[in-house]
Amino acid sequence: MANLANWALGTISNWFRPRQVGGVWFYGVSDYSAFRELEYLNSFNEIPELNAVINYKARAFSAGVIKAIDNKGNEIEKDPVVIRLKKPNWFQAEKEFLRQTKLFHEIFGNEYIYSFFGVGSKRLKTTAIYTLPPNLVKCEYETKTPFFLWEDADKSPDGVKYTYTQDTKDKEIDPDQLIHLNDNRVSVTDQNMKQMLCGESKMKGLTAAINNIKMAYETRGQILSDRGSMGVLSNKSADVAGQIPVSKEDRDEVHNQYSGMYGGLKGQKKIIITNADLRWQEMSVSPDKLGLFKETEEDFYKICDAYGTPCELFASSKGATYVNKNEARKDLYDNTTIPETNEWIGALSNYYYPDGNVRLIMDFSHLSIFQEDLELNAAALGNLVKGLSQALADGAIDIPEYQFELNKIGLAVGNKPQ
Repeated sequence: MANLANWALGTISNWFRPRQVGGVWFYGVSDYSAFRELEYLNSFNEIPELNAVINYKARAFSAGVIKAIDNKGNEIEKDPVVIRLKKPNWFQAEKEFLRQTKLFHEIFGNEYIYSFFGVGSKRLKTTAIYTLPPNLVKCEYETKTPFFLWEDADKSPDGVKYTYTQDTKDKEIDPDQLIHLNDNRVSVTDQNMKQMLCGESKMKGLTAAINNIKMAYETRGQILSDRGSMGVLSNKSADVAGQIPVSKEDRDEVHNQYSGMYGGLKGQKKIIITNADLRWQEMSVSPDKLGLFKETEEDFYKICDAYGTPCELFASSKGATYVNKNEARKDLYDNTTIPETNEWIGALSNYYYPDGNVRLIMDFSHLSIFQEDLELNAAALGNLVKGLSQALADGAIDIPEYQFELNKIGLAVGNKPQ
């Protein structure tokens, strides 16, 4: 028992022993771990940097215009799916629905789009479309057949089970009414094979960064509210024997004056007047010296990288020029938003039009960042046609050659241009 007590005292002593990092001393006061498990929704709601990045992606995604295209590339007027998505359900309009479903995907790594249609009806008869909260939906791969041995690649196995939690009870959902999109799960083991169809949130790889941001904000809050020990007032008087200690009466007097009347607030005194011969030694540690702002900034960059969002799009102490932000927006759409959108709208297109005769797309060409590119392309196309027409008029090329050159850039011409 005595040995156990000695071990405990030694452990506690080591835990609270100060350690120096740079020019600052730290005391262990908690069992903080940068890799402790995250609660994804709380992290989104509590961390401003994470919230800003995910919301920006959702707004960028919702800027697209949904269209239906036939096999010849012509837009279809009054397509039933496009009309339904304009007003997907009784409480949401198109843009709100798009933002929310994107938020769910980016926060949880899963997105469940539910099509409501009557028993015996077809998918095109959908009367409402909802995006379900992924934290309330469970997806399990219950069939004993390994996923890679399932023969029909176009049909999900009968052993895939979806349930929705309501009033603490799980209610089964017909998989035929769901479109399930997710971020890939790579941490698959034999024990968690049932969850392999569920995606993993991007926050999983950002665990340390997000936890460190939380700790940085907590520490800054503590410094702002408590301030800790700001400094030491000591007696600088000395005699032949050395420095003279401050008497208890003098210490109490100065402390009472300072704690009762002095401070930085309105109406408080700013200067201590005392007969004691005192010296001030500052002790407070600023967030800058602790590296809290730098830590938050570096973690923010990690979040931007994980979500494919250029950091130049956000407010920064360094600032960013209009040209930089414009290029950053293009980069966001070219490398993140459009590829992710193509996957999303492709899933809807395959769900509602499995025969492929109609294709759903999301168009972003109306955005201002792409107008300059369209103008440049139009000018280049005009110069090409003008040059080909002149070569045809001069007899340098014939009509088949003229047609061949235009066909290479997607233009089909049947007759000589007028």
